[in-house]
Amino acid sequence: LYDTYNSMWPLGMIGSIDKGVITEMHVPSMPVHFVAATIIDGSIYAGVLGATPVTGANYTVSIHKMTQAEFKTLIDSY
Repeated sequence: LYDTYNSMWPLGMIGSIDKGVITEMHVPSMPVHFVAATIIDGSIYAGVLGATPVTGANYTVSIHKMTQAEFKTLIDSY
């Protein structure tokens, strides 16, 4: 999610996804929040990490189990 724009960029569009690691060739160099979410056995796991991406850097988003309402609140806060 771009911090200063009402928009997002889906990671992996200009890159790759392999074994849970996303490599992205489009690095915006502007403040963003990385959002990672998945559903496992009917449960939502999600997390957010704020950063200003730098080419060649690695970022780790920790995900935690949450309810649908908690996920909506998390996303709405950005």
